[in-house]
Amino acid sequence: GFGWLVASLLSLTGVGDPTVRAQIAVGLVLLGCVPGGTASNVMTFLAKGDVALSITITMCTTLLAPVLTPSLTLMLAGQWIDVNFWNMFISIVLVVLLPILLGIAVHTALGDRVNGLKDFLVKASTACIILVEGLCVGPNRDQFTTHGVTVVLVTVLAVALHHVLGLLAGYVTAKVFRFNEKKVRTLSLEVGLQNSGLSCTLAKTAFPDTMAILPCVIATVVHQIIGPIVASMFAAKPLPEEAEPVSEKKEAKEAVTA
Repeated sequence: GFGWLVASLLSLTGVGDPTVRAQIAVGLVLLGCVPGGTASNVMTFLAKGDVALSITITMCTTLLAPVLTPSLTLMLAGQWIDVNFWNMFISIVLVVLLPILLGIAVHTALGDRVNGLKDFLVKASTACIILVEGLCVGPNRDQFTTHGVTVVLVTVLAVALHHVLGLLAGYVTAKVFRFNEKKVRTLSLEVGLQNSGLSCTLAKTAFPDTMAILPCVIATVVHQIIGPIVASMFAAKPLPEEAEPVSEKKEAKEAVTA
């Protein structure tokens, strides 16, 4: 929804020619239609959120992605460009579902021994995120110069707005339903951070030789900036269970005074 909203606002700016704006709008919609990725799980861990919930949400949205992502993209971006449902469906199955099945197989084979690899896996996930970011940006660097700096800057702002709206929507929704602080942080990061690596792959395969990939490439960088900032802000604020009870603070103060 936010991808379509930002894309619609972009079409009103008059930046670039109509064809370029339409293609970038498709990329923004695609970015909003892909599921959450590993980055949201890592950021939730750093923000002291509910990692189990984060992984569960990512897993559910990822499993639904082969159907939902092409369907939503077709519905929201079909006004700007032809969308090949089955092309996107097959790409998502190959890029997303197969690795998940392999991960489940490895977890089943190792059992409880996986717990001993927890710290290593977090670091490995972070390294993989950086690697994916490089693989998305590097091969598509020409997109940054093809239509001028103004188009790139406006797209950066559009992508940043898209992420911020998602972060705020997740946060406010969780607050409205009175979820605990850990779940509030988790939903904010899950809604605000998408699998930009997948969006790059889909943009490349479903909309080749178009500017649809530009917002997806930019998102791989932008959410690695916004994500850690938001996670750090959350982490700096103690969770309710970490806060020292008022009675204990009062007793400690009286003891010092005495």
